[in-house]
Parts: sequence; structure tokens; C-alpha cells
Amino acid sequence: TTTAALSYYSWAIPTALGSGSSEGYVASYLLIGGAGFLIPWLATEHAEVTRGMASLARHGAFAGAAHALILTYLMDENASYQTVLGTTAFGSIAELVAGYGIAHGTHLSEGSANLIESLGTYGYLLGMEGMFIATDSPNESTTLASLLAGTAIGYGAGVYFANDEHYTVGNASVVSNTAGLGTWLPVAAWLVLFDATRFEITPGYRIPFAASTMAGTVFGTYLGHNMRKDLRLSEAQGNYLALATLGGTLFGLGAAYLVDPMPTSVTP
Repeated sequence: TTTAALSYYSWAIPTALGSGSSEGYVASYLLIGGAGFLIPWLATEHAEVTRGMASLARHGAFAGAAHALILTYLMDENASYQTVLGTTAFGSIAELVAGYGIAHGTHLSEGSANLIESLGTYGYLLGMEGMFIATDSPNESTTLASLLAGTAIGYGAGVYFANDEHYTVGNASVVSNTAGLGTWLPVAAWLVLFDATRFEITPGYRIPFAASTMAGTVFGTYLGHNMRKDLRLSEAQGNYLALATLGGTLFGLGAAYLVDPMPTSVTP
């Protein structure tokens, strides 16, 4: 909360409210920045704060700003800069508090919180994939609504899986990595089938491309959920898994570049 207050709330809120003088702006910045530590500290001084609660609250601070931004432009595509700052700051604070409250009320573990956060983020991708399946000429409202619907589905899936069985941090990492791998594999297949340097999603391939990546995301998530059953992976093991996935990806890209370098320029 202190980081969010100092980096965003302390200047976004005074700007949204139209601070009339530099003195008022500086005073607001300092007061809000200090409140970012004092208010949560006083509110939780005698309350339980677990890593799961802290994780979901932290995610809510970022996700709330994104959700508020989407809703703002859905309601008014010509929203002013001050309106955007005000609504995103409010949304961030609201979902930060909601994240803590939900995790506290449900005794959410850190691993379960990480799972919900991860699938909620993948939901944006699902929303985009669904939009490309539904229409070939999306407008701004369709795009924003699809993002919002997708992330809602992602959060719902995260809650469903988290309720199915206790998740450790390492277990959540398994699902996050298999979901990402499931999304990437269909894309890689399309790039292999067609010239990667000139690949475009033409109208004829739009629906198969979007449907295959959506199916990959869903299957990867389901596979990861089932793979980690009866396992209790630690946070360190989850980090090793994530780093191994990243390292393998980079190694594969490097090897591919050595075999067949991408052109540095395109000749007409």
C-alpha cells in the first residue's frame, strides 16, 4: 500500500481533484503517501494478515486500476485525463481492500491466491481470443467488453480450482506455466506451418487461429490443475519450474535463430 500510494495515489488523486496550487499538490502528495502506510497499519494492527491476504490485496491494487480503466472507457470513450486518474485510483483502492477482505474471509492460502491472480490475468487473453472468434471487425467497446468478460471468467476458473483442492505456491506455478505453454504451442504451430516472417492472421484463418490458442489456454490450465494433484510443491520448486520454462524457451529461440536467422531487412 505504501508503494502504491507513493507511486500513484499521491499524485493521481490530487490531479483528478484539480489541486489549485503547487503547495496544495505537494501537501496532498505527502499526506496521501503517508496515509498509504498509516491507514492499513492501523486497520490491521490487531488483525490477521497472511501472505495469501497480502498477495490478493496487492494483485487487487493493480487489477483494480486496469478494470476501472476498462469500465471508464466503456462508459465514455472520450473520458478526460482527470477522470481516468480518479477512477483508476478509486478502482485500485477498492479492489485492494476487496482482495484482502475476500482472502481473509475465505482463509485463502498464498498458493490459492496466486492461482486466482494468474488465471484472472490469463482471462484477458481468453477475452481477446473470444472476440476474434466472434467478429472480424471489433470496435473499441467490443474489445474492452471482451477483456472484462474474459478476466471475469479467468477469476471464476481460479476460484473453482482453488476450492477444488488446497494449492501451494509451487502448485500454482505449475498451472500458470502449463496455461502459458498451452497458449504458445498453437501459435508456434501456426508459425511453423506458415512463413513466420510474413505470417498474418488473414480472415480465412482468424477463427481457427483464435480457437486453437483458446483451446490451448484452457487445456493447459486443466492439465496443470490435474498434474499437480497429490503434490505439495514449495515456492522454491515453483520458481525453479518457472525459470526452467523461461530458460527452455530462450534456449529454443536461440537455437532456432542459429539454424535459420530472421532477416534483418525485407526486400520488396
